[in-house]
Amino acid sequence: MTDYETLRQAIAGEIRERGPMTFRRYMELCLYHPAWGYYNRPGPIIGRAGDFYTSPQVGAVFGRTLARQVEEVWELSGRPEEFWVVEYGAGTGVMAAHVVGGRGGVGAGALAASELAGRLRYLIIETSPARREEQAKAIGVALGAGGAGEAGAIRAPVVWAPDLGPVDGAAACVLANELVDAFPVHVVRGGSGDGAGLQELHVTTVSTEGDGPLAESCSTGIELISAVDDHRTTFGFIPGAPSTPALAAYLDWLGVRLVDGQTAEVNLDALRWLEGLDRGLTRGAAIVIDYGYLTPSLYNPEFRFDGTVMTYRRHRASPDPFAAPGEQDLTAHVNFSALMKRGGELGWGVAGYSDQLHFLVNLGILDAAAGPDLGAVKHLVMPGAMGERFKVLALCKGLGQSGEPPRLKGFHGVLPGKAD
Repeated sequence: MTDYETLRQAIAGEIRERGPMTFRRYMELCLYHPAWGYYNRPGPIIGRAGDFYTSPQVGAVFGRTLARQVEEVWELSGRPEEFWVVEYGAGTGVMAAHVVGGRGGVGAGALAASELAGRLRYLIIETSPARREEQAKAIGVALGAGGAGEAGAIRAPVVWAPDLGPVDGAAACVLANELVDAFPVHVVRGGSGDGAGLQELHVTTVSTEGDGPLAESCSTGIELISAVDDHRTTFGFIPGAPSTPALAAYLDWLGVRLVDGQTAEVNLDALRWLEGLDRGLTRGAAIVIDYGYLTPSLYNPEFRFDGTVMTYRRHRASPDPFAAPGEQDLTAHVNFSALMKRGGELGWGVAGYSDQLHFLVNLGILDAAAGPDLGAVKHLVMPGAMGERFKVLALCKGLGQSGEPPRLKGFHGVLPGKAD
């Protein structure tokens, strides 16, 4: 039995035992199951041999340019003798290698060539043992450790930990590149015309042979069956009461009212992540790079009536989250307004919000456009693709002289302005 089949049966067994589960629980199992989850499986998931590309895979110029923003955060922190860069979910490890730089000629702009070099500590927060091993090897090669896979053999201040513990109150710059979109989300639906109110879409089992009593047909045409066939089982949505009052409270907090039948996501884990940052950091910045929108666009029924849940497998996108649990990436667009609002409540100021095009150009990525990095630069800033699809949000805590967040380089200068 393949890992996919094993995970599928494990999910079906939990539903059989406990009843329909929230989509948040389903997504958590698909991505993070310790044995069979997508992010914990061995083998490549990013790059040509994987399922999708991220900006760091396009070229080293992305990390080198991002390093310039990190260095400014260090300067605004008062140029402390110890400064941490914290990367969540470091993927293949190439962004860490490119941001830090070092032996092997990674290139100008990396932190190893800056005044920060002797004071830098780099922390990777990663839950997957397979990914940690992959990251250690990639960083070891880039930083001149001869490809050794053990973290201790890497000749650079790069460490791994499950949380912010090593930072221990020091100033830091947090990098979250395509992190928040992978947090498990609840899926909700606007109440019907009979006044049923907000519903949550739960995940139940569907027999592909068509036996068992019909529960309902959802908008995608999948018939939801309550019976389980151990040999031919897939999954589908079934509406029910919200699993927690926090779902309705979240929408009220943002001033959102879903129209009848409209489907949307609620990412409570994103708020918990930001609250964890606030507890672990006393001074610094968090730079979130991801695809998403502000609240008015994200919940606009004219454009996103069916929500934003997407899957990626073999470089093909699909809206079907049930096709291959554990063998495809699952994502939902980020609500940047929610991060800004909760950050403000916690005392974090918004130091900038723009698309990736504006952010990288303001940091000087076009300096590399005339050399061998030209192709990578085009991919990273191309309007209509990575340049506009990805947004960048900077939240700052304890920086600035007047209580107002500083204006970071990535958000003003050559291309000032904001993006939605």
